[in-house]
Amino acid sequence: MANIQAGFFDKFPNWLRWLALPLVVIACFFISTAAIGLFFWFSRSMIGAGDSGWMYWLQYYVFQPGLAIYASVICGVYCVPKYKFNTALVLGIIFIILNSMSLIVLMETGFQVGVFVALLSGILGAAVAIKETKEEETR
Repeated sequence: MANIQAGFFDKFPNWLRWLALPLVVIACFFISTAAIGLFFWFSRSMIGAGDSGWMYWLQYYVFQPGLAIYASVICGVYCVPKYKFNTALVLGIIFIILNSMSLIVLMETGFQVGVFVALLSGILGAAVAIKETKEEETR
């Protein structure tokens, strides 16, 4: 983790890194969501439209929530100059709350297993990012 951070974010003053944190996290979320979407779009085009129903489910309910939240928390940790674990914890909790709020909105139409799996995937993505940050901090 330290090698990537030392190469790019250390060039900026600390106050700018803290100010850029929300922008970096939001940009990382959108870029990772788009990258996952492009990957699955190319994959579905190679497989064919008839066999790709399960891939939609994996993309929208498993990989996009989990990996996008994971990537956003890790990008936020790279951006900040100190308090990395606290930052990971706060960002993870914010994303879990936002993911839970979307679950509540989508449940208005009735219970869907995919939406519940998306919530669990988002929680797992945030938890893994927080755990990796804690392990990196203790080294």
